[in-house]
Amino acid sequence: MSSALFRVATLCSTLALAGVVHAEERCELSFDSGRFDVCTGRGAAAITPLSALVGRTEAGAWSYWVVKFAAVPSRSEQARLAAIGAEVLDYLPHHAYRIRLPAGHTPQGRITGALWTGAMAPQWKVDAMLTGWLSDAAGRPPAVPISVSLNAGADADAMLAELAAIDGVAHAFAITSAPDRRIVLSVEGARLEAVVLAIAPRADVA
Repeated sequence: MSSALFRVATLCSTLALAGVVHAEERCELSFDSGRFDVCTGRGAAAITPLSALVGRTEAGAWSYWVVKFAAVPSRSEQARLAAIGAEVLDYLPHHAYRIRLPAGHTPQGRITGALWTGAMAPQWKVDAMLTGWLSDAAGRPPAVPISVSLNAGADADAMLAELAAIDGVAHAFAITSAPDRRIVLSVEGARLEAVVLAIAPRADVA
């Protein structure tokens, strides 16, 4: 009898925990640098110079967006995205896609079932190590390596020239083999904030 009661209690606890996790994932976007609740508009991340910046959506011939659903997107959601001409670039936890549309187009108000749509915030693009260096100037090395991932459609040659010209970038080169398209920078530690502030809001940066 006691064993059966224990199994029932364990099952109830497991179901309750699963319900809490599902409720969190319904509203949550999760990144290496922290979490963002689309239902409340609040984030749980380290405060850095990027925290107050707004992400851009337009870059060249394309616009880039995040579309968040309340549950795991099915083929129906994918079909709704395709119907407005959106191309899915990658999946974001939880239940979200990063998409691109032709420049000047927006998914906002056009996707039935979407819980939230918006730009990719600059701080979401930064990994935990870089977030730490932004928060702790004394602890960062004199030269900081940064790998900048490019969204599909980004002009790698033009971006390489633009990023290499930023004050504080000592060296830059591009890796253009698909799917790992990125620009690698060596940045002066003392100029890290300025360099990241110039790069992270760009829509063509993934």
